[in-house]
Amino acid sequence: MMTSGRGSLGAGLPSAAAGDWQAKRKSRPGASPVAGVTAGAPVRAGKRAAMGDVHDVPRPRIATGHLAQYIGQPVCFVGRVEKIHPTGKLFVLSDGEGKHTTVELSEPLDEEISGVLEVVGRVTNQATIMCMSYVQFREDKSPFDLELYNEAIKIIHEFPEYFPFGPMRNN
Repeated sequence: MMTSGRGSLGAGLPSAAAGDWQAKRKSRPGASPVAGVTAGAPVRAGKRAAMGDVHDVPRPRIATGHLAQYIGQPVCFVGRVEKIHPTGKLFVLSDGEGKHTTVELSEPLDEEISGVLEVVGRVTNQATIMCMSYVQFREDKSPFDLELYNEAIKIIHEFPEYFPFGPMRNN
């Protein structure tokens, strides 16, 4: 069950980077949420996912246009929530160019989500993302510039020799 306390918006949790994002991870089924994270520190859930833990391997940051290149691979995707399916088992995010990506969940959401999310998961054969975990960004003090983020993604993918931990492709 994905848990959090969206209604409290992280009440009782220390905020990271002066409140730029909610320092709480929504994790895969059976794993406990991890709180009290400092900015930039990796956050990991307690149990391993059945299809291999995507948190233990490098994950390139991608935009919607990169999905087809990363079928079956773990990725990190940042986007704005556009639509949530009534079942709560999938939602649609838009990237900085306004292109949509579908994110699938193994269990229905048990909280409201909105705004900008960072999703860690594996790209499916249908070019969707099977979510292993997500972090909801707080935008109460300053909005997240998704268009600027998308420009950074383009640079990382255009110049992989300068960003060795950027896109990793199996050639």
